This record gives sequence, structure tokens and C-alpha cells, in this order.
Amino acid sequence: MQSSCIKKHSVRLIGYVFVAIALGALHGCTVPDLDHAKQRLHTGEFSSAQSELELLANRGVVEAMVLLADQLSRSEPMRAESYYLRAVDAGDFKARGRLAKLYSQLAADAQQSAKLMGLATAGVPGIEDAGRALDFSRKALALGDDSVLSTIVRLNELFPELNVHDEAAEIIRVSQHSVSTNALYAQVLWWESQGQSAAHAAEIERICNRLGYLEVGCYRSLISLYQLQNNEIKIELVIERVKKMYRANHISGAEIVSLANWLKEKDPASKGAFFALSILDITREKYPEANYEIVRLLYQNPNLQYSADLNDLLLMQQKTGDWRSSEMLGEMYFIGKQRPLDPEKACGLFEPIKNKSVNANYYLGLLARDGLLGAPDAKSALNYLLMAARFGHEKADLALAEMFWSARGVAKNPVYAYSFARIAGIRGSMQAEKLSAEISGTLPQAKIDTALEISNQELDARRLIKKKHLTCCELQVQGAVAQ
Repeated sequence: MQSSCIKKHSVRLIGYVFVAIALGALHGCTVPDLDHAKQRLHTGEFSSAQSELELLANRGVVEAMVLLADQLSRSEPMRAESYYLRAVDAGDFKARGRLAKLYSQLAADAQQSAKLMGLATAGVPGIEDAGRALDFSRKALALGDDSVLSTIVRLNELFPELNVHDEAAEIIRVSQHSVSTNALYAQVLWWESQGQSAAHAAEIERICNRLGYLEVGCYRSLISLYQLQNNEIKIELVIERVKKMYRANHISGAEIVSLANWLKEKDPASKGAFFALSILDITREKYPEANYEIVRLLYQNPNLQYSADLNDLLLMQQKTGDWRSSEMLGEMYFIGKQRPLDPEKACGLFEPIKNKSVNANYYLGLLARDGLLGAPDAKSALNYLLMAARFGHEKADLALAEMFWSARGVAKNPVYAYSFARIAGIRGSMQAEKLSAEISGTLPQAKIDTALEISNQELDARRLIKKKHLTCCELQVQGAVAQ
């Protein structure tokens, strides 16, 4: 028998629009105000801030166009591009540099996706956006905007195909005649990109101690340098300086969250999570976004000691309407971590957020595939897992491969099984590599060739999804579900 959770919330996937940010209407008759919108950004009230900025931008307020594009640059890059271009046409000084940074990030994302997904492309992944980034960087620099110096350094590092090493080196050399923050920090980034941090350690310390909070990236550079030197004491001193600058209102809550995420990834002195928690803790009251980051950090690092209980923090965050807290609670109930195993509760938490959460689709797929709520529901499982896989969940391809290989509610299809196992293997799953080897031993070469062709088509189509040239479910897995 099908669970009421899945049945009640049956999903129609055609035309599915994923990870959309709803810009809600302003309350009552509030008149949009640029300073008010900036204050909301400062306190992490992003949705309401974006609503105000959009109204102002559409009324022709150029600064609002740039600020709105800054907020949209990660979640909706095409909309961000549109607002930046409007600001360029209106003569805004900053917009070209911001466009250069946007294109540089899109280029780096395309490059990273190609590495992770094994995408087969005719040229260099991301090279077109990298070229646009370089073009706008040159134009911005010609107008006197040296904020693009760091973008030029990054492009040279990530895309040697642009052949700009000598040009970049000369630009950095010439810029040192300036004493601007951007020029000084670009020199630090250049040394880092050339693997010369150790050789220029004293100069990096001098520059970054001079710049301080004027360039938050300098804190990363100092921590990276001290990590190379195995100097935990100096790392701790930088962390304390960051806290001091935040308390003095020189560093924003958003910058603290960004630095905390970097600390978790780099794990300096094997204490990255501890350092991240220590700086997030001081931002909780003024910057609500930090609460979720603390919750995520405690969940991922159960040995961390903290004054508040994870469960209390989660419930508090859930009351604010933060869907990510529901995602985390659902996962806890699904796997029985810090919550009793309860598939029904997991489903009840995942269903309302499936339009926002890749993880929710993955877990709903497993619930349906494995019959954890009653009878297996192969059609729902296939839809959910395909959605999760096509939007980047690292385990969904393996789940699909297992589904087709073990005939879990679908007709056994070794070709599909091998195709999805291969994709999962490309993404780094050792379990998938073993499954691929097992499956390939049962297939003639002609069917292996067919499976390779299918997996390549799937990967290329996912690249188009990422670029928003088509929606997820224009892709089809034909005849997959057993009748």
C-alpha cells in the first residue's frame, strides 16, 4: 500500500522549475527605499531586500540594479547579467567589473562541473565565459576600476588557454605603483597563484596586516600562509582579529559566514570546524543566517562542543521558515541520526520542500524505491531520483544504477544500470566503479557501447540544464518503469 505521504503529495514533473527564489511582495504600502534595502542585506534579510531592490531597479535606480545583481549572481546568474548590463548602459562605474567577476565565476563553475561530471566537450569548459570576463576586466581597468585585478589573476590561474600570463604579470607589476587596496591584495593573490607564498611570506604579512578588514580576503591569505608554516598560534591570532573587526562593525555577517565555510573546507591546524564555530557564534544575534550555519556545522561535526543544543537550534531555525532546517531534520529521521528512525516523519518534512531541495528529491526517491512507506512506487522513485541526479546529488546516480540492475520496481535494464553507474563512477563513487565492473562482465561490447553513448548524452544534457537551456524533465528515460 502506498504511503499517504507520497500519495497526498504526488508530483507532476513536467515543466518543473527548480531552485527558484521567490521575490515576495512588500508588506502593505511600504515605499521601497535604497537605504532600507541595504540595511536588510546587512542583517541577512535577503528575500525582502531583493524585493525592494527589484522595485527600485525597475524604476531605473542604477545602484539598486548593481546591488540586486550582486544578490542574484549565484542563484540566478542570467538575471544578474541582465541587471549588470542595464547598469553598464546607464554608465555605472562598478558594473563592468561586477560583470567580469560574474563571468569569471560562471567559467570556473563550468570548469569544475566538467571535472566532476566528466562532461565531454569539444573545447575548453568555461572558456567562452572566461573570455567575456577578460574582456570586461580590460574595459573596467581602462576606466580606472582596479577591483578587476583579482579577477585577472584568477583567470590566468584557471585558464592558461587565454594566454594572458605575461599581460597579467605586467598589469600586476604596474598596479603596484598604486597604493590602493585592490592593487596591494592583487599582488598577494598573484604570489599565491604562482606558488610563491612561502618566498614572499614577509611581504604578504606586511600587506595584509596593513590592509586588515579593508580586504577580508587577506584573512584567508594570512591563515593559508600560517597553515603552510604550521603556525597554529598565528592562525588563532587571525581568528581573534576577525572577531574584533566584526564586533567593531568593520566586517559583515555575510563575510563571516563566507569565511566560516572556507575554514571548514581548508581545516587549518585540523581545527577548521572549531574556528568556524567560534566566529559564527558571535554573529548569531545580529545575523540570523549564522544560526543555520551553526546548525549545519554541529550536525556535520557531532564532537564539537557548543552552549546550545542542536535540536533546540534546529527547531528554532525551522520556526523562521528556513526550509534547510526541514531538510536537515528530514535527513536525521531518514537515517536515524540524533533522531529515531522514522520514514513517515522524514517524508512529511521532505515533501513540502521538494521544489527547493535536491536532497529532498533524493530521499523521497529512496523512500519510494525501497517501499519504506508501504509498497514500492517505482514511478515516483524514478522521477525523484532523476531530478536529484540531474541537479547534482552525488549519490542519486548510484541509486538509479542499483534500481535498474536489481529490478527494484522497474524492468531490469543492464544498459541503463551501466550508464548511471558510469556517471556515478566519474563523479568519484568507488561503489559505482565496482558495480560498473560487475555489470560490464554480463554485457556484450555492443551493449556497453550503447550504454556509453547514453551516459554521454545524459551528461551533455545535464550541462544544458545547468546553463538553463532546457528543464530537467525534457530528458526522458524511455520505457523504464515496469508495467
